[in-house]
Amino acid sequence: MTPIMQEILSLLRVRDLTALQVLDLMEHPKKSQGAVYKALRKMEREQYVESYKGTTPVPERGGRPRIFYRLTGTGKRALAKDMEEDKPLPSRLCPI
Repeated sequence: MTPIMQEILSLLRVRDLTALQVLDLMEHPKKSQGAVYKALRKMEREQYVESYKGTTPVPERGGRPRIFYRLTGTGKRALAKDMEEDKPLPSRLCPI
């Protein structure tokens, strides 16, 4: 699992997020939107996350609802396995 995938899954462990919210919360804000979307698409194919449409139309999106991502059971297991291998979590996600 790539570091960006690990960080995204760790963020989604807390709550469902849009791709832009993920980008805002990431430790390394220099990550491009494209990198985040690419990782989310890959994780959706691997069934680590699933997407769903929000319920509120957003005028800035031409009336379309936002797309949210949530962690699946497969994603939780993959993240737990990755964490067992002692790969460090991003510092913003580690307890103090």
